[in-house]
Amino acid sequence: MKTYARKCSITGKGMNEGHVIWKGELYISDYSVFIEWLRDTFKDEIKVDEMTDEDLIDWSFAEGHHYYARWDDDDHLYLDIDGQLKA
Repeated sequence: MKTYARKCSITGKGMNEGHVIWKGELYISDYSVFIEWLRDTFKDEIKVDEMTDEDLIDWSFAEGHHYYARWDDDDHLYLDIDGQLKA
């Protein structure tokens, strides 16, 4: 049985590492989904189309919008039961 520390706010999949947005308001596990979220969320604040993915990530981190985390086994909150996450 697989366990997960967090649940991705976008995909609904379990995650044991990923991007923590606004100190835990959102969690995003997939890199491409994270980049899409950054570009959509901050398109009116900065010129996201002129930034590389790495520059956008660096900017977001420097501004305190996100950080990357890995959780230990004892931090797991979700259990995958037949493809459904249960808290």
